[in-house]
Amino acid sequence: MLETRSDITLSGTSYIEKAVAGAETKMRTDVVYLTATINSGSISYSVNKTIQDKDTYLKNKESCDKDIAEFEATVMSYIQQA
Repeated sequence: MLETRSDITLSGTSYIEKAVAGAETKMRTDVVYLTATINSGSISYSVNKTIQDKDTYLKNKESCDKDIAEFEATVMSYIQQA
């Protein structure tokens, strides 16, 4: 027997841009990776976060936590639409 379902997977990255001496462009440092899976029919969902760079996260916690909250709000909007 086969059961087929359609899940939604979202991903995001919270990053910090740092100025590099002598360069016009800033260097991007990925700090937190975010993933979410919304099961078919929005019956269940999961949100995961992985802190890739602990020191940078702690130095930029407020900004990273804002990104995490924004990601979670996006996930909730998908759930509410289903």
